[in-house]
Amino acid sequence: MLGMLNVLEHYNFSTSDGKLTNKTRTALNQHRVVEAMKYGFAARTEIGDIRDDDDAQARRQRIDYFASKAWANEVYNNITDVSLCSRSGSSADRIVLQDTTHKASHYHPVFDVPVDSGTTHMSVVDKWGGACSLTST
Repeated sequence: MLGMLNVLEHYNFSTSDGKLTNKTRTALNQHRVVEAMKYGFAARTEIGDIRDDDDAQARRQRIDYFASKAWANEVYNNITDVSLCSRSGSSADRIVLQDTTHKASHYHPVFDVPVDSGTTHMSVVDKWGGACSLTST
């Protein structure tokens, strides 16, 4: 979850006064949240129970990498949502939507996660007692 939140740090989801409003709850912003989640869920296919793994150290390093800013930057650079193009004869930019729908393989899962109509839940608690949870059904 931390990795997904690190990806979302790249985007501005609030207005100039720092508030979330209906103006910032756009389809594009929702798309960006979904894309971060898709990359996060693909990354989790590399994570298992490190107590049952002969290569626990390497697995721990992968887990740490998925929570890093470096991984978030890599994911951010691979999210396809918009490109800014200059209008001819004008310095103003316009937003052009790119193809934003991808097959599961685009997110580089290591193991296949079959469609089972199940539920996934993640919870994170920081050292100050702040908590965040996410459930996807």
